Amino acid sequence: MVSTFEIQKNLQNVLAEHPITVKTYLTKDELIIVLNRSRRKPINYENVTRIVETQLIEWQLEGIKKLKIFGRSTHQNYPEWQQVIEINANHLTKKSNRNQIHLPDTAKLIPTFFKTLTSKKVTAQAGNRLYRIKLALLVPGFLTFLYGIWLICNAEMAGFILFLITAVLATGLAVVEALDVLCQEMNRRD
Repeated sequence: MVSTFEIQKNLQNVLAEHPITVKTYLTKDELIIVLNRSRRKPINYENVTRIVETQLIEWQLEGIKKLKIFGRSTHQNYPEWQQVIEINANHLTKKSNRNQIHLPDTAKLIPTFFKTLTSKKVTAQAGNRLYRIKLALLVPGFLTFLYGIWLICNAEMAGFILFLITAVLATGLAVVEALDVLCQEMNRRD
């Protein structure tokens, strides 16, 4: 039986042309290979897996029934790619091969937001709420705009700051308006 250290060293030598670091782990009946790549240098995991498969037959892995290969970017806790290969007397069977898309927590907000909007639970109440939000943004925005113009006419710096605040409120109003249009469109479809 080949040790995990020998497998790791052998793979690192074979995959020297690829910008990756190899780590190997052995559990009861499975060998786990983790391919760590640099964030700036993507690799083709399919090509690397073929190289690993050809090396796998040479290792004489007794008692190992499954090989799991994980590909991940350095500084990430989760794999971006994985493949499971079942081993039956030097015969390899690919069980699963999938690319995983992991979004940071802030990026998960956008798909969740659109799922909520496209659900059929959006009703007329949502339209009423959006109308109230529009009023809540429009009134202070308009008053801030007028006060900003008056301050700029008096050549005061605070006027420019109020113009920036007005721009932020206008952006919020535009987003709420877009949501309102989206809700109306969804109500028409229902």
